[in-house]
Amino acid sequence: MSASAQLAPRVTIHNQLIREGDSVYFFLGSAGRDERVFENPEKFDINRTGKQHIGFGGGYHACIAAAFARVEIAEILKEVIQRFSHITPLYNLERPEWTPNPTFHGIVTMPIKY
Repeated sequence: MSASAQLAPRVTIHNQLIREGDSVYFFLGSAGRDERVFENPEKFDINRTGKQHIGFGGGYHACIAAAFARVEIAEILKEVIQRFSHITPLYNLERPEWTPNPTFHGIVTMPIKY
């Protein structure tokens, strides 16, 4: 190994060596699905407690409307459950088909019967 190669800046994150010039991408869509942080990270669990995801940012970069958004989401879900108490999914809840797009992560289709 040359002396210049030994001096090249590098860092290791979770056993992955990142060298000077490497491309690194961060995806918010994966923030709540880190298997090192969350048990069953791919499963939607409305009662999940403990670790906080970074969906609304944090610190100086925290979303100022996060509290409003959380209340709004809770109210919407309550209303849907009250109005459509007999919703039956017509897709596999345990193994849904996910979009291949890492920027807009989501389930491809979620057909239901009510």
